[in-house]
Amino acid sequence: MSNFSMETLKLLRQQTGVGLTKCKEALAECNGNLEEAVVYLRKLGLASASKKEHRETKEGVIAAKSDSRGTAVVEVNVETDFVANNAVFRTFVDGLVEDVLNHKVDNVDALLQLPSSQDASLTVDELRAVTMQTVGENIRINRIKYLPKTTNESVGIYSHGNGKTVSVTVLSGISDEESLAKDISMHIVAAQPLFLNKESVPEDALAREKEVISSQIQGKPQAVIDKIISGKLGTFFQDVCLLEQAFIKNPDITIQGLINEASKTRGNSVEVKEFILWKIGA
Repeated sequence: MSNFSMETLKLLRQQTGVGLTKCKEALAECNGNLEEAVVYLRKLGLASASKKEHRETKEGVIAAKSDSRGTAVVEVNVETDFVANNAVFRTFVDGLVEDVLNHKVDNVDALLQLPSSQDASLTVDELRAVTMQTVGENIRINRIKYLPKTTNESVGIYSHGNGKTVSVTVLSGISDEESLAKDISMHIVAAQPLFLNKESVPEDALAREKEVISSQIQGKPQAVIDKIISGKLGTFFQDVCLLEQAFIKNPDITIQGLINEASKTRGNSVEVKEFILWKIGA
């Protein structure tokens, strides 16, 4: 005969999210004591997590949030798309965003050692192990980003594909234009720029592009070659530089033109300070 009630079993499942069999095992081992059973399951989760660490994690979710504490972006990977959409896993990821904002941390290893906002008795890494036990898959915190909150800035976040791709845009010189920043973030997800502007394109990338262009137009006069290279580089910049791209919602204007309009309307200089574009596994 069991030494625990069905009500206790139900409470344990609600508190931990662990399956029925393991909850019964925990209560049996702990003589029906709910608090001890919770601890038992946590220890069991920490022990079993190490066995899953080698499993490949190609799916997952990217989550981002911006508020008075700053802006946080996290990418967390799991084994299957099914678990990537699991409510327990999503709650864990949302908690990580809060942890990054609370601790203003920008390093995964440092984050793992901090107390979890979801359960102060556990570190983030320990909660990760417990969540792994609940969902039955390896969970890997792939990367995190923290951007401090500063005055006179607007942040826009756009998530696509249920968190498969996320973009963040930070505008400086303007403090109440989240909608403009979000529009630019939406554009970034669609247009996939690699760099902010021409000046931020690395010299080696520019040299490679010039080499490719030159190889296609050999045998022409140098003046003609120089003109062709200049034209093709212009197209290259339009492809890879955010500020040079035609705005996805209005192709008649570039992103730089959009920013210029905002500056003119506001009467002060507005700039794209930085942008982030993350894709699962990229």
